Formats: sequence, C-alpha cells, structure tokens
Amino acid sequence: MHDRWSAHDSILASAVRWKSSRPQPRAPCCRGPPLPRPAGSFRLRLADGRRISTVDDDVSLVPLGGLAVEEGTDAGVVLAIGERPVTVGRETGCELRLTDTSSSRRHFRVLPDSSGRLQLEDLGSANGTYVNGQRVQKVVLQPGDVIGIGQTTLRFLSEAELVEALRQRTMRVTERDPLTQTCSRRLFDMRLRTEITLNARSGGTVSVALVEVDAIAAIVQGHGERGLERVLQAVGLGLVGFLRENDVLARFDDTAFAVLIVDPSPNTAYLVAERMCAGVEGLRVDVAGQPVPLTASVGLVSEKGRRDLTIEALLERASTELDRARDAGGNCVSRWVHPAIREPVPAVSSDLRGTVVGVDRRGK
Repeated sequence: MHDRWSAHDSILASAVRWKSSRPQPRAPCCRGPPLPRPAGSFRLRLADGRRISTVDDDVSLVPLGGLAVEEGTDAGVVLAIGERPVTVGRETGCELRLTDTSSSRRHFRVLPDSSGRLQLEDLGSANGTYVNGQRVQKVVLQPGDVIGIGQTTLRFLSEAELVEALRQRTMRVTERDPLTQTCSRRLFDMRLRTEITLNARSGGTVSVALVEVDAIAAIVQGHGERGLERVLQAVGLGLVGFLRENDVLARFDDTAFAVLIVDPSPNTAYLVAERMCAGVEGLRVDVAGQPVPLTASVGLVSEKGRRDLTIEALLERASTELDRARDAGGNCVSRWVHPAIREPVPAVSSDLRGTVVGVDRRGK
C-alpha cells in the first residue's frame, strides 16, 4: 500500500534549514496589502499551527543562539538569532511577534555585543523584563537563561540547543497524521523496528494488524470524499479506545490503519484484533445527518522474533491477511501465526463478536 505521508514528513524536515532564498513577494490579497515583513526574515507555519521562525542574512544565517517560547499563548515558537538585532513584542515588525497582551509592543531586543556575545536589552517595557527571576535593563545572555515578560516565558538557547529544538519541534509535527491524529507512518515504522530488535534477542512475539473500513467505494459514492474523511476520523478515534496503553495505532495509507500490538501472546493479539473489528461495527457515525453503517476487515500477523525479520516482511504478510479478510466478506479477522509460537485458538465471547466469525489461519 502506498504511504502518502512519508513525502509530507520529508518536506517538513527539509523546510528547517539555515540557508534560504530572498523572500518572494506575496500574492495579491483582496483584503489589502500585506503587512510589512522584517528584512531578511522568514517565518514557517507548520501543519499544527505552530511556527518555526528564523532570521537570516541575504546569503545564509550563522546562528549565535536562539529563543524558545516555553510558556504562554505563543508556546512552541522558536527564533534563531544571527548577527542582526531581533526585537520581541506585540508590534507588527517585531522579529518575534507575541500575542500575549501583557507584553509591550516592543518589549526587548537581543543583539550581539562587540565580542560577539548576545545581550538582552529592555526597551522600556511597562511590565519589565526578567532574566532568571531578576528584573534587568541590559544583560549578556547565557545558554539556559529563563526570560520572563508578562505571561510569557522564553529560554535562551545555545547554537546546539537551537538546532535540537528545531529538530524536536519538526518531529512532533510529523509524529501525527493531520486527518486522524493517529501516529504517522514514520513513527510507526520506528516503533515497529524497535520491537523487532528487542524480540530478535528474546525470541518473543511481534504482532501487527492492518485495519481497513469495508465498502470504501460505497461510502465515497454516497457521502463524498468529505464523508470518507469523517468516517476515518471517527474510526481512528474509536480504535484508540479499543487498544491498550502500550499498543501503537498509526495511519497506514489512504484508507487503512496499522496497529502494533505489544504482547508476548499471539492469542492476546487475536483478541485485541477481534475487539477492534467488533468496535468498528459498533461505531455510530453521521455524515450530513445521515447514519453511515460501518464494518472493518482486519489482517493480523504474529511472528516469532528473529534477526532476519524485517518491517517489510511483516507488513506484506499483514496485507495478505487483510486481503483474505476482505475476500471472506469483510467484518472479520484473518490471522497468520508463526508455527513456533502457536497457541490453542481462543474462544471469542458472543458479546464481543456477535455471529461474526474470524478467519484463523496458522503458519505452515
């Protein structure tokens, strides 16, 4: 199956860079001319609404440090600081523009001194600027200094800390699928790779399930793409409630979810898969006031940990089992179990699955 999110992740990752072209003119806007932008700066707004802000020269930025907003209405914003002074405040034109109404329009600025160290200078703010709890007018900043202005708390970062902060914030954005808010495929593969490595040493069980809503074409025909998106959001949210704390749920592709079931018992994984299948059938989803009946097919594979086991092999086998579940009519679980970890087939309670019977396939 095609992974539609990996390209999105790589675009976001490549967007955090120290070298940028000159800012391009904005497209015409019917609401009037754009607000002026500080020369030599650009601001990147990420998918979750947060921003990564940088200031650079026309050629490239040599960062001397950075500011990270840790508390307040603008928490999550990171500003890289080079040789140009940067101003922090509410006024349009500030390199780090805050929405905190208790901060001044031009609250403080940071600029390098004659020796190249970055110093903070209060700009006559009404509520003052505090560094490590002490009100200051001018002070040379040290990595880790905590800056307080109004209801906002910032931290001064060294160059190395700045790079790490930008990397972490970019990773946090790419760890979630924008539509369903489940884990991204990238994060799922990382967790699955870790699980494979751990069980390769112990010979334990690695269980992966693929879950796909049945009758996708009928949903799109009856309710459109927006209706399908609403269904996927509801299913993603519902699946979270059917899993245990250590299990990992991710968006696998356009219409399927992947689940890493962390448990040494293949039968426990089977019961979790049955719970997901029954749970989707029990979901009540309305699109434009019309109820959408839902069922799902589940392909489950429980492998024995070994050194030559790969993510690709696991997911390919799980995909095969998903196809078998769909071919059996859907609304069921098809599973494959490695012969070395076979257990007696567990009884599935009637209140969990009703009259729907899972397809159980053992490894040869």
